Amino acid sequence: MIPRIVEYIEFEAYTGVVMDYLEGCDLSTICREGSLFSVTQTLKLGIRICEVLEYLHNQNPPIIYRDLKPQNLMITQEGQLKLVDFDCACFKDEENHQEFVGTRGYAAPEQYEGRCGIAADIYALGVTLEMICKKRKPSCFRRVLKRCRNRNPQKRYMSMYIVREELGKCLEHQEDQSRKWKLLTAAAGLLVLLPMLQLLVLTGSESACLEAVKEKRFEDAVYLFPDREDIYLAMLQYGVEQAKTGDTISMIQQLQRMYPEETRDHDAVKVRIGRLYVQGNPWDETFHADYEKAKQWYRSVLTTKYPEAEWGLELLDVLTGKGENISWKRAAEVIKNLDTELQKEKDRDNRKIACEMLASIWMANRYYFSKYGEKPIKESIALLEEAILLGEGYHDVENTALKMSLAQGYYLDGILEENEKSLEKSLELYQYLENEIPLSESLRRSILLKTAYLHEELKQYDQAEMVYQRLIETDPEELEYICSYALMELMDCSDEKRAYELYERAKCLPKADKNQNYQILKERLEGMK
Repeated sequence: MIPRIVEYIEFEAYTGVVMDYLEGCDLSTICREGSLFSVTQTLKLGIRICEVLEYLHNQNPPIIYRDLKPQNLMITQEGQLKLVDFDCACFKDEENHQEFVGTRGYAAPEQYEGRCGIAADIYALGVTLEMICKKRKPSCFRRVLKRCRNRNPQKRYMSMYIVREELGKCLEHQEDQSRKWKLLTAAAGLLVLLPMLQLLVLTGSESACLEAVKEKRFEDAVYLFPDREDIYLAMLQYGVEQAKTGDTISMIQQLQRMYPEETRDHDAVKVRIGRLYVQGNPWDETFHADYEKAKQWYRSVLTTKYPEAEWGLELLDVLTGKGENISWKRAAEVIKNLDTELQKEKDRDNRKIACEMLASIWMANRYYFSKYGEKPIKESIALLEEAILLGEGYHDVENTALKMSLAQGYYLDGILEENEKSLEKSLELYQYLENEIPLSESLRRSILLKTAYLHEELKQYDQAEMVYQRLIETDPEELEYICSYALMELMDCSDEKRAYELYERAKCLPKADKNQNYQILKERLEGMK
């Protein structure tokens, strides 16, 4: 299955290799020309690909191919499958590079970081088989592909041998099912029974799809109905709620590459992702706003059904650039004019979306807007309050995220403007979120720490002490909790003894010297001796 090397050519510092001349057609061209591979054909091809990759991986040292894709798999005129183009191949001992090697869309996530091993070839095999077979696949085949394409290399199959064995089992199952189907259709009489059987299959697929969405097995649901936009929207919403925004967007992009025609008109998904890149996600501390990416998603919207894409691009064009390179005075004018124009918007949802986005831009860029005499935090608070009112009674999860942003806005206004009422409003909102809303453990702790700070600012030291003790019970080795608590006891409560006890506890923890609050605490206590 590998072309033979016919001759080596050496010239000065260069070496060339002459390989067999092959006549045939690559799998990508075959698919583009409309020839679709059946599940059985795909399984047989997959087993043959596994065999050659297994051969490469069993060399000493192992050879990693690194660029498996339909374009590099050729079917010759004799019907043989050949693996071509070894330009990206390397020995396993040389697998770690600084630069990306491979083809985007087929390369494993670790290849983008310059890392590559046997697991990367297994990942590319899963993507390749998915691309050449757009038929509905049996559950056993879907499970194999899903595991091959797991983003974590440790959770993929350990070797090509195991993948080949699993594909072999799927092939046996598929051929067995095919034999049973032929017997069934022959016995029933095709003309009468076939339409009914097709309806039963479709009904069964619909039920399986609904069950997969209910159980959050979104990839399985997409395999059944890759054109259903509601599945992708449900996947995205779940990723937002679970603080896995970036990973979920990456998964959607991968599915879009697999099903380009089916997802081409999914404008609601594109707009929602664009909005996330404008606003960020308050549930997800690892996901941040990125205006350039937002523009890319808005530009891909094909219809005029979503005016947000049009005015969003208008706004983001003004914000293109970094820091001082942007005309912030002009940006403020555009935001205010857009806000005035969108106040005429009769659609409640569209107005709410506008308030959210404009508020996030004011807040995210408050440092720059403030330099030009604007009051970005107050502008943001007013827009968030309006958005929450517009969203009362529905969009519960989104409204909760708005309350999180509003709590942060009140907090900043209270600290910077020494506004006690804003601090009280922030505390009230954070307490509501902590007590009433299901949160991830890390987010719950982050909110609790904010409530402790707010109690301090409001001189409610007993309440702050209770929150700090609760946090320390949850995570006894978190330096931030211990040192913030100690500083309050030292600076606000004048309890030097208690502060010193906490300092001694913090001193024993790893990386204490690198914590800023620990350093402040240490200097203050040593200065009092």
